[in-house]
Amino acid sequence: MSILFSGRASGAKANKINFIRRFVMFFVNHLRQALFSLGELWRTPGSSLMTMAVLGLSLTLPTTLHL
Repeated sequence: MSILFSGRASGAKANKINFIRRFVMFFVNHLRQALFSLGELWRTPGSSLMTMAVLGLSLTLPTTLHL
């Protein structure tokens, strides 16, 4: 045991997070991820457009060539 952490002899303790906080954080995390994705699109537009084109083509070809 350390002198600095003498009050923490019991170790980590699990905290209960209420439903409202979890619900709000769900949307906050999705908003943060959406902003991060838009930032990546802004920083690398060429490779992002190429990726979107490849995904669009790979989803379109099987649909149009289905007999």
